[in-house]
Amino acid sequence: MKKLCFIFVFALFSTLCLCTGASAEEISFTDYLDEKIDNYEEVVEISQYVYDNKWTEDDIKSAVRDYFFSSPRLYFIDNGYTLNGADSTKTRYFLNFTYKYSRDEKEIMDEKLDSGIKKVIEGITPDMSDAEKALYVYDYLILNCGYDTSHNNYSAYNCIVDKKCVCQGYALAYKLILQDYLGIDCEIVLSDSQNHSWNYVKIDGKWYHVDLTGGDGTYQYYDGKSYDVFSKVCHDNFLMSDKKCKEVSGLHRSWKVIGDCGAAKSTLYDNAKWRDSSSPMQYYEGKWYYVISVNEGNKRYSKIYSYDFESRKSKLISKVSAKWYLLRDPSSGEKYAYGKKAYKVSFTRLVIKGDYLYFNTTDCIYRYDLKTDKVKKIYTLKKNKGQQIYGMVLSGEKLKICYKYDTTYKDNYINLRLSK
Repeated sequence: MKKLCFIFVFALFSTLCLCTGASAEEISFTDYLDEKIDNYEEVVEISQYVYDNKWTEDDIKSAVRDYFFSSPRLYFIDNGYTLNGADSTKTRYFLNFTYKYSRDEKEIMDEKLDSGIKKVIEGITPDMSDAEKALYVYDYLILNCGYDTSHNNYSAYNCIVDKKCVCQGYALAYKLILQDYLGIDCEIVLSDSQNHSWNYVKIDGKWYHVDLTGGDGTYQYYDGKSYDVFSKVCHDNFLMSDKKCKEVSGLHRSWKVIGDCGAAKSTLYDNAKWRDSSSPMQYYEGKWYYVISVNEGNKRYSKIYSYDFESRKSKLISKVSAKWYLLRDPSSGEKYAYGKKAYKVSFTRLVIKGDYLYFNTTDCIYRYDLKTDKVKKIYTLKKNKGQQIYGMVLSGEKLKICYKYDTTYKDNYINLRLSK
């Protein structure tokens, strides 16, 4: 899996002007830019900050970039700025901003953004801890937003409203929701060497890495097309220590955190069993439910567990035989006979509706009664041999079920109405 992530691109050029000699002590750089941008000013002088802080052009670039990454609502400004100035003691420095939308357009878009965020967090309950709230938002955004392989969508608005973005959009949206709406400290992490960004989240006084892009299941196959895997949410990128962050992905080799944060030393969740889950985790009466794939002898099973964040203990509640087969090679397109090649992972997904937990195997849907622990098969896929179920999501009163030959084929869907 290869993902390209982009951050703001800065164009720098020079012109000689006169220096004003103003002081930057009266108002912070952030508040100053906030005021100018609120007024939709296109040319903003920053000479006093450059001289008072002895900034080089690299320092200016860093300061402005940090400002943008600390302000997730700046979706209405073009991806970048230009700087007028030169290395001279008699130079005045100006930032030039391009506004993508009018004030009236922005007002409408702000309403859509706020409405979208309310929809994201409406399933959060008062009894959830900060870690659980962070997990809920993590799963929701990944499940409802696709990675933008065109690399044109960078903002929190793109993630929450347009539902398509690159790593920067994921990171900004996560920060906006956690910090401004849920009161959870959340910052942006940048890796210039990997051209990537993710989040730093403070849970119970300790910092952790969270990378939504890493949790989004996007692949590229033999035909050159990228594929956003239906209903897949990986959890190996959630609540990582510095050590685990480097182990999980080559995208995390080095980084800079925007903001005054300590190191992510806590390994509290580094070895949690749910890290191997690729299904959205489901919440019910204080417990989270997840599924992982395991091999036992010559058989492959999907094991479903409940998890308590307070005790950090998992409990096995169900185990079903489940194996998915490839019908062609993802890299070359070479075709296989059905049953010859099997995936090493599970495509079992979980959905909770009312007091029932629904899960799928290769060709069946089951209902697990969370009150009585009874399991009942409620659906069997009636399609040509070789068609398999590749996940499901809740859509109103129905399960939207994805089926196809393997992940390299086009998605097909069935809507299964749930009985009350």
